Amino acid sequence: MAKALHKNILKLIQLLVFSGGIWFVNSGNTQVNKSIDEYRFQVALKLFPRIAATDQQLNEKLSNNGKIWLLIYYTNKPKQARQLIEILADDIPRIGKRDIEYRYSNKLDEYSGSHQLPTAIFLAEPLNTADLRKLTEYSQKYHRLVFSPFEGDVERGVTAGIYISNKITPYFNKKALIMADINLHKGLLRVSTQYE
Repeated sequence: MAKALHKNILKLIQLLVFSGGIWFVNSGNTQVNKSIDEYRFQVALKLFPRIAATDQQLNEKLSNNGKIWLLIYYTNKPKQARQLIEILADDIPRIGKRDIEYRYSNKLDEYSGSHQLPTAIFLAEPLNTADLRKLTEYSQKYHRLVFSPFEGDVERGVTAGIYISNKITPYFNKKALIMADINLHKGLLRVSTQYE
């Protein structure tokens, strides 16, 4: 398992290095900004399974059939969430020797209490303040990583996202990780940006 995790960290770093650079371009052009937002989303989507797999309690958060189970959470766009699952299932069907199972839902209640919990959650669309609060409370209660590709969500309490400056790095809300009792691989944390 340690060897697979090490390979996962290396792939994550390679993806970050490969995806850097493009972010130097920024203009007031709406079309360019839309393309940047789309690119941000695509990079975040590719990073999500790899970051989720660095959870030090991963073995305790697997599905009943031993898979990494990742939930794509949406509020109003089920078609988009389903398309994201198709992309992820084709691009990242497994991490190391672990298969990944992708599902989508807009109901967190289905995955709480005695029900099977997802390993981690990805936001498929921006959430309003009340919905985001429910999701962060869920993260804290069930110790699950929530990953958002949307700017500003990490500062609003989401555990993980991406940070863009002259390069792209994983972005973690340190307080949210502590409150959710989530321990990620130290190698990942060293190459990340942290919001305190």
